[in-house]
Amino acid sequence: MTIAIRARVYAGVVLAADSAGTLSGRNGSPEKIYYNSSKVFELREGLPIGAVTWGLGSFGPLSIAAMISPIGALLAPGAQYAVDPNNYTVEEVADSVRDFLEHNYGVAHRRSRRKRPGFYLLIAGYSSGQYESDEWLIEIDETGRCLDLRRPRERNDYGVISFAENWATDLLVNGYSEYLLTPVAQRVRIAKGKVEALVVAFEQISRRINPVRPEMPIRDAIELVSFLANVECGYSRFIPNQPAPTVGGPIEVLAITPTDGLRWIHRTNHFRSLGG
Repeated sequence: MTIAIRARVYAGVVLAADSAGTLSGRNGSPEKIYYNSSKVFELREGLPIGAVTWGLGSFGPLSIAAMISPIGALLAPGAQYAVDPNNYTVEEVADSVRDFLEHNYGVAHRRSRRKRPGFYLLIAGYSSGQYESDEWLIEIDETGRCLDLRRPRERNDYGVISFAENWATDLLVNGYSEYLLTPVAQRVRIAKGKVEALVVAFEQISRRINPVRPEMPIRDAIELVSFLANVECGYSRFIPNQPAPTVGGPIEVLAITPTDGLRWIHRTNHFRSLGG
């Protein structure tokens, strides 16, 4: 599982994720959890565009990090999905990445019809010459169908969004968690339509207490995202009836601004000296 977080303010965008990677058995239960998976990416050196992933952790035998790593070369001048650094949009880059991933997902799983977890990749950053960030979500559903690109929120929406295993961050930021609200509503027999109305009311009220203001300095957005990711990791560690944390390990944080471009705040060095 994963905690993936995006904070968007006028000054820039911050992406973060933990590094837990879960291998599941045929019944869907975790068989092994590793804590050094990469989920935050720089798509191409020199472009102020990053990405964060959650959901399915591999295409066949290849990790998502291994799938993403060739994209930088494919976006380079003269390559298949060449990007002119002086004339491009985030949507165009996201569309190229979607095409690449859709093809490789099909190659990896063409002989299997079993359902898998959905795959999600949020691409965020700045189009050439723009000072307002943009973002697009790539999604492959449980049946293997690659959906159309979409924005996770409205174009003018600023704030923080958490994805995947986000029990604690949802409670902190929104005042409720869908993981709790739906079963509670079912237990007290609240009609489905009223549950949906409750969610809308929560979202409207939570915007007043949302910790992210559009005017927030990028440094504060970075610190908030790091805090929320650490809270979710701690919650996963101590939650009962869970033999091992499915959210955890080092947290990677990437900040993107129109003036400074892409900057790693926390990045795991997988090849650092291990001593001995």
